[in-house]
Amino acid sequence: MAHRPSLLCALTLAAVLAGLPARAQEPALREVTEQAGAWRLYCQIWSAPRRLECEIITRQTMGASHNGALVWYRSSTRWAEGLRFRLDGTGIDTGKGVRVWIDNGLVRPEFPCKPYDLEPGSCVVNDPAVNAALVQRMATGRDTVSAVGVSPSGTKVDVFFSLKGFREMVQKMDQVREQAEIPFSTTP
Repeated sequence: MAHRPSLLCALTLAAVLAGLPARAQEPALREVTEQAGAWRLYCQIWSAPRRLECEIITRQTMGASHNGALVWYRSSTRWAEGLRFRLDGTGIDTGKGVRVWIDNGLVRPEFPCKPYDLEPGSCVVNDPAVNAALVQRMATGRDTVSAVGVSPSGTKVDVFFSLKGFREMVQKMDQVREQAEIPFSTTP
């Protein structure tokens, strides 16, 4: 009889613990890195406060210089602008306008990429609707996306980026977002 209270307590404790949901300890920060073709994806997922930041990036593939990069940042906490063409060192004067071509087709509006003051020598597609259309066209493109502008002296300059792997990295970024159950901010 002396063992009954401790047995009763043990059974009660087991019943209470069995009723609690099992909760796996989620790490404070989880990182995802993938590569497909010429594109690399890097995401950071924070558990507290819940936040998601991703970027996909490629480097310039053709031309005299290989200093250019094309980056798309996405964040759950803020609109992170749109596709960002880093053209510093490529010879393009972003202040004179930058046209974007996908394969052999000019993207409209004619100058979707505006100078980006936070990164000299860069331009950004900062209109969310134009950016979404450009991403869609790039995802269905075959070979290249290019930034076309002029040098300070007026010479035409083309900076090419491969589209190989872009569609896969956009899809993977969406999978990461769905699994994290955290939406990206889509408004400026």
